[in-house]
Amino acid sequence: MKTQWIVPAMLGIALLSAPVLAATKKPGNEFSEKKPILQYAAMTSAEKCTALENQFDSAIKTHDAVAKAAEAKQLRTDGGSLCATGKAPDGVKKLETAIKALGLKPSA
Repeated sequence: MKTQWIVPAMLGIALLSAPVLAATKKPGNEFSEKKPILQYAAMTSAEKCTALENQFDSAIKTHDAVAKAAEAKQLRTDGGSLCATGKAPDGVKKLETAIKALGLKPSA
């Protein structure tokens, strides 16, 4: 006899609690708006070249005294030339190396 009331009551509780459980947020589960990995994968090689060139140009202003600054400038020039001549994947590698020579992480 009690089973006739317990089973429907449990089903009702389960159905009513599902939306409440789905609406709760757990800390650390939020998605950040900026995902560099996804943005990097979505960019073309030419776009990566432009982004890395801009990053280097702004970074060299504050990192000009770094020991490898001259080497980094040469790598930037070589990378920019490769990008301009249609060899963007090779240019991206050179530009990334130039940014790393300044002690920074490439953002694009």
